Amino acid sequence: MDVHRNAVLGDKRWHSGQIPYVINSSFSSEIHGKIITAMREIEHDVNNPSGSACIKFVPRTTQTNYIDVYPGTGCHSTVGMADKGRQTVSLGQGCDAKGIMMHELIHSIGFWHEQSRSDRNSYVTINLTNVEADNHHDYTILSTTTSNNQNVAYDFGSIMHYGPYEFSIDRSIPTVTPKSGLAHSLKMGQRLALSKSDVLKIQRLYGCTEDTTHITTPLTAGNLLAECSFESSICTLHSDTAADFEWVRRSGPSSAGPKVGNTNGADPYLVATASGHHGVARVVSPTFNKGGVCIDLYVYQPGPSSYLNVVVSGPQVPQNTNKSYRNSIYKQWHHSRTYVDISVNTAFQVTLEAHISAGDVAIDDLHIYHGQCE
Repeated sequence: MDVHRNAVLGDKRWHSGQIPYVINSSFSSEIHGKIITAMREIEHDVNNPSGSACIKFVPRTTQTNYIDVYPGTGCHSTVGMADKGRQTVSLGQGCDAKGIMMHELIHSIGFWHEQSRSDRNSYVTINLTNVEADNHHDYTILSTTTSNNQNVAYDFGSIMHYGPYEFSIDRSIPTVTPKSGLAHSLKMGQRLALSKSDVLKIQRLYGCTEDTTHITTPLTAGNLLAECSFESSICTLHSDTAADFEWVRRSGPSSAGPKVGNTNGADPYLVATASGHHGVARVVSPTFNKGGVCIDLYVYQPGPSSYLNVVVSGPQVPQNTNKSYRNSIYKQWHHSRTYVDISVNTAFQVTLEAHISAGDVAIDDLHIYHGQCE
């Protein structure tokens, strides 16, 4: 008998894989559209293109059991079909990214968090001393009488896995870290798309045809222009040698900045250090010309005196600070997405510019991709 579990048992599944829903009318048309898009993407990934629908979100008519998607406090959902009539999926402030919506909807389908599996201690270490007391229950290991993992291996890249700093008291210290050697360069806590394991588990729970060849991959060679987790290099970026000093890759703590990277809480990152330096450090992207892009990255700043600017410039693009993180969030990794609207066939570069006075500025998990921010 398999004892590694994080999906509901059979009596918590939605009958015939149909999930009736109501979407609260107070959502803007944009958010309403994103919720529908999130539902359709889950259906697309789980259902066999040539077969009948195995999972289907349907507008509620007279069904007794249904999900009510509403703008509550925070991002959370009932897990599985509760068989008590109305059950909620809360998408409050900060829950408007499509990946977060998919995460909560997968809870409603019948899945807990990946790090709640009974075998999780073989894969990750949980630092409960750095977890807010009210959130200790979010790190509980599920009993084998509650759920079933569908015989799918532990997945650091699951859309249902926490990031390394979830519910931390000290936001510079990870609450979840991978066991040594198990998650090299893998990002924990991604909210871009379902992983193959996510899809396979849903298919097995609901008896769908098992097929992961057609699932959505949002960052592909066609639209991903640059990415870097700084695991072993600065990738396609290059240092601006005309700046006052250079960014450096670092593993472990910097003297006046982060203690570890953001990718999985045990990884390198890029840092502009204050020790022995004042002024500006710059790294520059290759030249792009595909039109509007999303600049998606994690930023660490110590305070208002040292900060990051994102600058876009080119022969026909006046140099412009498109995003300044001065007076932003301090002393923790902060996720930021900035869309830059530029005409197709207009050449431009992205410069990440650290202004250093007191304290280190760091970046990690950079993605620059064509199109609106996911």
